[in-house]
Amino acid sequence: MRILIKAAVLISASALLSTSASAREWGTAGGWNVIELGESCAITLEYDGKGSSELILMQHRDDNVFITVANDDWSVLDEKQYSIAYSIDGVAYNPPKMSVGTILKYKPGFMTIYDRKFLSAFAAGSSLNVFYDKNPDDPESQYQLIDQLSLTGTAIAVARMDQCLQAVRRDREAELAEKRKFEHLPDDPFGNSEPAVQDTKARDVSHRYSRMFGMQYPAASKAAGLSGSVEAELTIGLRDNVLKCKIVGSSGHELLDKETCEVLNRSGRYISALDESGNAIEGKLIEKVRWEISQPEPAAVPPPAMEIELSPK
Repeated sequence: MRILIKAAVLISASALLSTSASAREWGTAGGWNVIELGESCAITLEYDGKGSSELILMQHRDDNVFITVANDDWSVLDEKQYSIAYSIDGVAYNPPKMSVGTILKYKPGFMTIYDRKFLSAFAAGSSLNVFYDKNPDDPESQYQLIDQLSLTGTAIAVARMDQCLQAVRRDREAELAEKRKFEHLPDDPFGNSEPAVQDTKARDVSHRYSRMFGMQYPAASKAAGLSGSVEAELTIGLRDNVLKCKIVGSSGHELLDKETCEVLNRSGRYISALDESGNAIEGKLIEKVRWEISQPEPAAVPPPAMEIELSPK
């Protein structure tokens, strides 16, 4: 087991760890650094050992939990999907979606999404094992242990992160309460007399984690050489999940349309629509995806052989 050496103060170019000037300082707890990140809070730690692994656990105010592990020695590719799983004290936790490669402070790693059940186990655990399945489509393939990390101090750190998150949520509730004070006033009494329509659309937040979550070309469609544009109407549920995917603009290929819905469900990141009181409700949005198979560059053609005859002086 590696021995943890210090809490990392993260200054990352990634959207995951972009802090605002107004963010509160939360210091360290249990040896972990606690950071406020806009609508999220995170705990971070660097480890001594091979590749100097770095672990970041982040929770958004909507309760989504993201864990990122990065290592100097890994050749993880940015935005590529990986089959990653974790175990805490010997208990396996398989994520609902594939992990996605990211570059964290010039350190390659991957980000995985979980729920609060994983967070509770993380806080109570003593050791974290990281596993990688190189060929997840092969039924004979097995997970390989790639990292072992200590969870010393996580109970205290997660408790401090919860305090941070409560403050973030209070801020959000205060913002909504302030807006409600003036709801009875018209936006523009001199404009159109018709009441404004409340925007209750769900939102696609994939761009927020653009370096964390990527969409790979559908495998079967790519193998069949299928390409085209797909327009899909997604119904987003109360838990930010895709309830339904309906094709409203076909690519002309049934397989590509079907796989597009699968990719959006697996790789998209969405936030539920809100009613006038700020409560989550079902909503819909339109996603447009253009699939295009890039043509390989032609191989370089070597110049023709030349024979040079030297004349004697």
